[in-house]
Amino acid sequence: MWRKILLFLAFSCLAYARTRTTPTLLTEDKWHDLLQGEWLVKFYAPWCPACKALVETWEAVASWSEDLNIKVATIDVTENPGLSGRFLVTSLPTIYHVKDGEFRQYRGPRGENDIVSFVDDALWKDIEPVPWYSAPTSFHMGAIGMFFKLSIGIRDLHNQMTTDYGIPVWGSYCIFAVVTIFAGLLLGLLIVYLCDAMFPPSLPPVYNNQRHQMPPRPGQETMGDESDIVDDDLDDTKEEEKKEEEKKEEESKSSGGDVRPSTARKRVARAD
Repeated sequence: MWRKILLFLAFSCLAYARTRTTPTLLTEDKWHDLLQGEWLVKFYAPWCPACKALVETWEAVASWSEDLNIKVATIDVTENPGLSGRFLVTSLPTIYHVKDGEFRQYRGPRGENDIVSFVDDALWKDIEPVPWYSAPTSFHMGAIGMFFKLSIGIRDLHNQMTTDYGIPVWGSYCIFAVVTIFAGLLLGLLIVYLCDAMFPPSLPPVYNNQRHQMPPRPGQETMGDESDIVDDDLDDTKEEEKKEEEKKEEESKSSGGDVRPSTARKRVARAD
């Protein structure tokens, strides 16, 4: 009799412990816990009707966590918009199976037995893990998560300005437009300044003609020297021609012939 009572109490305690098991609530500060062990994580929103219908089923799945040696968690996308961008959550609810840092999205039926069999029978092995370029652990997916978080922050600020401070909607949009323009200008100036500081432009050297002159290259004289040489050659040629004409005139005088200079003879010949 006592044995039956003890067995009944033991099973009651086990059933109570199972019903008391609740999913773990993850946030942006604790989501890295998914990288260790095996997890089932659900993304939901409080306003989502399908998410509300899945609450009891998900709690029932969480009661099997100890038997399956798995952890069951939930993430509220309204409180953690950065995680919704990091995991590319486009529909709600979204379920991921995570094991040793590999992420697989569960797209099967959402019944308790279906989800438990998916883990117990290792059906997740038939699904390809999320590729590296869309893995939540990558740097660019973290950047997308930051943009999601920024967009939600801007939306909340817009709602606060229109509701709490009484600013009209068009006035709020104008404020955001002006801030965006000035932020772009400051960012552009900062980028230009950093580029000039890291890669300064190389300017050609400037020479002062009065103080400095370019030295001639070896084996090549300057233009002034070349013109002087050409003038000297012309003078030497004229002197030689003049000497030849005088020599011819002296020869013609000594021979008693035509004493006219050679230029005069050429003119007479042309006239004839």
